[in-house]
Formats: sequence, C-alpha cells, structure tokens
Amino acid sequence: MTGGPSRPGDPQRKLAAGERIIGPIRLLLQYGEDASVLEKTAAAALLYTAPQEKAWTKLRAEKSSGQILEEICKVGREEIIFSDIMNYIDRFEEILRTGNRVPGAMYHL
Repeated sequence: MTGGPSRPGDPQRKLAAGERIIGPIRLLLQYGEDASVLEKTAAAALLYTAPQEKAWTKLRAEKSSGQILEEICKVGREEIIFSDIMNYIDRFEEILRTGNRVPGAMYHL
C-alpha cells in the first residue's frame, strides 16, 4: 500500500490538482464548506522538507511556493485557494522564524 503510514512523503503527488489535498479543497469550496483545515495542510506540505525526498527538495529549491501552487497544484493566483494557502504559509513561516507559538494556535491560524 502506498501513501499510508509507512510512506508519509511524496508531497508533489499529494499536492497534484486532483489528488488528496487540492482536490478535496475544491470540492469543499464548491459546496460552500470550510476548507481551512485542508488549506493549512497544503501550506504545511508546501513547506515540508525531508532529505529522502530528493525530487521534492530539488523542486522546492527551484520554485517558490506560489509557483508550485500554480504548476503542480494547478491553482491560479486569482483563486481564493491560492491566497488562503499563501497566507497560511506566511503564518507558518513566522512561527518557524520567531518561535512564537501559543498553545492551540494552529487551530486559530
């Protein structure tokens, strides 16, 4: 079985347009539901680093998160999904940079 607990990586595949993260975000928004948890998941996946993920590490070195959203996730800059995910990335990076984290803050990003 791939993609299960023994294979947590492969963010490029999981972030692809119709796959496990972006596909459900689109579906939730299509039906007027809250997609913020999956948008946070997408933001965290875009920031994910792991030496064993050589293709992903190379892609992240060559492209910005915004470029990956556009090219891999097929999310246009004009879409609300794009700005939501980029805002979560900014917030996560601030937490990583400053270490300022309030207990439970992830739920209120």
